Amino acid sequence: MMNFHRPVFLLGCCYRCGSTLLQRLISSSGTVFIWGENDGMAAQFVDMQEKCENLKTISERQWSGFERQGLNHWLANLNPHAPDSFTHAAREFLITYYSGETRRLGYDRWGFKEVHHGWKIASFLLECFPEGRIVYLLRNPRDVLASNAATNWYSKSGFASGVLQIWCDNTRAAITQCDSRILTVRYEDLVSRSNGTMLSVLSHIGCDSNWESSLLRRHVRGMRLRPKLGQPELKALALPEVVELYEAAYRGFQKYSRGE
Repeated sequence: MMNFHRPVFLLGCCYRCGSTLLQRLISSSGTVFIWGENDGMAAQFVDMQEKCENLKTISERQWSGFERQGLNHWLANLNPHAPDSFTHAAREFLITYYSGETRRLGYDRWGFKEVHHGWKIASFLLECFPEGRIVYLLRNPRDVLASNAATNWYSKSGFASGVLQIWCDNTRAAITQCDSRILTVRYEDLVSRSNGTMLSVLSHIGCDSNWESSLLRRHVRGMRLRPKLGQPELKALALPEVVELYEAAYRGFQKYSRGE
């Protein structure tokens, strides 16, 4: 049965976190098809929403005058009262954009992966789709940084400090959130304890426990450069914030979540 109001959003701690592997594995369930990255499309709705929020104060003043004086009042910044318009617009757009091709491929549900989104966008997506699910993929910052350092966009990401800031911001939010619709998965568990991890993922998103384990044996790469770590990367990895979050995410999850 088609259910396009229950999408699955696969988000990651940073670029090069292994999200494409999990995208393929979830799609192998035959129920949910996870589409690829869309350059942060949902963020544009949030940007528009924030622009209208910034207009709210002046618009409300002009509404007050308009209700008294009509067209004789200054209306240059008058805007509609439509607090839910952006969540509604985003929901309808995304369903329209993804549902046709998802149906044609024979899947009942859709989703997409995106490594550009932070937790503000994740919250917005769940506002749009209250029955949706998020799978958040966490990966060791050392491996994330080594892989990023070999890309041609490393400088645009801000080199080691920029990449690790994204990793820290997203990881901190991931391990302290308490929304049952969000499941945090470690990449290392995905490759070393694949069956148990995938069963947890499929249960979380409401799918049968069918998935293609053979996909793990076929390495599909978007780039051929070898990961690398130089002195700047090693120095950045030793920063207290990175070390603390790594310890929290990999060895002391409950302790960090309680703020002890």
